[in-house]
Amino acid sequence: MRKRSLVVIAVLALSVVPAADASGFRCGTSLITNGDLKARVLAECGEPTWVERIYDAVIVERGGIFWPLAVDEEWIYNLGPQEFVRILRFRDGRVVDIGHGDYGWNQSNRTAR
Repeated sequence: MRKRSLVVIAVLALSVVPAADASGFRCGTSLITNGDLKARVLAECGEPTWVERIYDAVIVERGGIFWPLAVDEEWIYNLGPQEFVRILRFRDGRVVDIGHGDYGWNQSNRTAR
């Protein structure tokens, strides 16, 4: 009977623990989620390791100048060799996707080429 009671207690305890946000990125004590502004991400997480701009193929002509319809940005955070690289995608200045890549690398061991 004691073993069964422990199982019931464990199940009840797990049911009240909030689920982790699968699309979140923890920076210190802050959780970055979809919809957060670029300015908040920068303030909470600091400068990214790399920024990649992705231009939409649709071009709009304004006053004789051609502009991409939308520009997304991917901010890549290298968290070191024990953590996955985190990739935050922005559109219109807000986080629209949070993903991860392979394990990061030790930046102090990288040599410039």
